[in-house]
Amino acid sequence: MASSVITVNAQQPSDTTSEADTDETGLNLNKKTPEELNKLLIKFQQERTNAVANLRSVWAGLDPDFKATVQQEQKDWDSTALAANCSLSGYSTPLAQQVAKQYCETMMLNSRAQSLLDEQASSLADIKQEKTAQMDKMATDALKRVNITWSTIPEDIQQNLNQTFEQWSDEVNQYCLSRPTAQNLTETQINYDNCVIKKSESKIKELNGYKI
Repeated sequence: MASSVITVNAQQPSDTTSEADTDETGLNLNKKTPEELNKLLIKFQQERTNAVANLRSVWAGLDPDFKATVQQEQKDWDSTALAANCSLSGYSTPLAQQVAKQYCETMMLNSRAQSLLDEQASSLADIKQEKTAQMDKMATDALKRVNITWSTIPEDIQQNLNQTFEQWSDEVNQYCLSRPTAQNLTETQINYDNCVIKKSESKIKELNGYKI
């Protein structure tokens, strides 16, 4: 996913372009008085604080499976995006530069939060579908391992178990189907697979104990 890029980077003034024309914020910062700039600085400092809080809130609320796919990307964005895209050329005073920087970073933070929400909306269904397929396979493989382990314990011990592998697997199936449903069918299926996997791992441990 491409990182959001909003920049106030301005070209150095040429012989035919005034400093005021290079202000890509659209705020005409080079034409503002110090008093006006101070007011804008306070305004955008607060808006930047709000934007940081908004991005953190959005990140915390993302689906865990989607979040895992963009974890490293977000770390990279956090460490480089603002510095790389909010450059300060084209401003006539340090105060104007500060205002431009706060404005740019506010815009980028809000844009990043929205881009994460948009990306999740467009990709989450595919991510869940892929995870469901993986979990289905893991659950099937877990049951196969139980069956193999079951067949390797002595016959007399198998008889003392009072059930066959088929009876046990039916019992597990009914138990896992009876678990509370999730928000949607996909999550319910993933939870079912997790239940089967955990039951299988526990049974394998039990059966291996009979071999000692």
